[in-house]
Amino acid sequence: MDKQTKVSEDFVDNIIWGDSDPGQDRDETERLLTNFKSEWGDFFAGGELKDNVTQIFWHIADLQRRRLRRKNVKLSFAAERRKYTEADPVRRHSIDGGQYIVTEIREDIAADRVYSRDGRDLMRIRDRELAHYTLLGAKEEGGGVVVCPACGMPAARESLLNGCDACGTKFTVNDLGQRVAGFSLRHDEELQKQQLERSVNRLGNMAGTVITAVIAVLYCLIMAFVGPLLVLTAGWTAAIAGGMVILAVLVFFALPLLGDYIRQGLGPMKFYGKLLIAGTAETEGRTGKQESSDRQKEGEIRKADPLFSIEVFYTGLENKLASVVYADNTTVMNAFAAPGTDLSSLRDECRDYIYLEMTDAHLDRHEYIGGKRTVTAGGRLKLIKADDFGVKKMERFFEVVLEKDEKCLTAEIFSPSVMHCQGCGASVSLLDGRFCQYCGTEIDLEKYDWAIKELKIYRDKFRM
Repeated sequence: MDKQTKVSEDFVDNIIWGDSDPGQDRDETERLLTNFKSEWGDFFAGGELKDNVTQIFWHIADLQRRRLRRKNVKLSFAAERRKYTEADPVRRHSIDGGQYIVTEIREDIAADRVYSRDGRDLMRIRDRELAHYTLLGAKEEGGGVVVCPACGMPAARESLLNGCDACGTKFTVNDLGQRVAGFSLRHDEELQKQQLERSVNRLGNMAGTVITAVIAVLYCLIMAFVGPLLVLTAGWTAAIAGGMVILAVLVFFALPLLGDYIRQGLGPMKFYGKLLIAGTAETEGRTGKQESSDRQKEGEIRKADPLFSIEVFYTGLENKLASVVYADNTTVMNAFAAPGTDLSSLRDECRDYIYLEMTDAHLDRHEYIGGKRTVTAGGRLKLIKADDFGVKKMERFFEVVLEKDEKCLTAEIFSPSVMHCQGCGASVSLLDGRFCQYCGTEIDLEKYDWAIKELKIYRDKFRM
């Protein structure tokens, strides 16, 4: 399929998601987002992506691309920044991690995804709400000096590209600049409501304009037949003056009433709104209650881990789930598993999935057990499955238990892609699995990041 160069639009798009041009990129961050969206579409057509993303995120995207190829499915992606409200279309929140900078970004976006096989379109998906990004970047001290995200030692940028002189660690960020560590197309309940109200008003205004035109046409038709009689009895001046008065009265009284009636008549749009908002009826945005619960949990965890961010946690969780879902062998599937955990029982469930989106998540528990920090989370996954018959959308629930060492705080979120084996000292890539290929020693991921202790993906909601 030819590469899409522009997001498609239609009447429903223009009515519901009518927007204004957000203008040109204003800074380096917005240019990064624009370049990333372009390269993301090119990547699934065989292009490169490494310049704008972290190594682990690239690895997960590459797993998805391999899965698409094995299923003989092509993905065409096009996206544009939009401006849906008066707010800034690119909204960001930065967290100073001491040794790194994390930036959470929400961007108003319009995107099209087309899945095809052998030149035939299998599925088209429109996303007309938000793109969510997590950006990571090493903290800079000026003069080409950056802080090593693993040990905190300041060093020249060039010396860190091949490994920190102090701790020898290589990092997920290729050149230690700002890079995309997470990306997803999400849905926002409040934005949906705002756009739905705007669409009702637009349709009401359009209806008012149409009614005005109809009244004017009816007036002209009436005058065409009644005019001669009026001329005979009262003359042209009285006829025109009387007709204008009648028209003014009709417009003054009838139009507001009809407009209100039409707006009331469009009330069912609010009930069927998700059916009209560019095909997003199958998902819902995070509610205010969920956001409030997240903030409460975040506050509790920050008592022991001051830099913990629930957004960063969810981004990392989604990446780990994607790594499991797209894995083509047991070794890769267990790359983010805790020592002693085997996730291979999920292979049959996950082998046909070509797309994953964590549409809802909630953090249920956070506790300390035996020197470990443990969290229990759950939520919903939107999935696309490809088989010999085509592709179809699916929904699954998940529950996961993650753990890491009690001393591993959020300041160490820069997960290294290359570590030194504790058994033989060789360099070990986490992306190739959690076992040393030379001596077989298991890498203890829990010293660096959250590791999956238990994971269930299932059709019907139940508790583990």
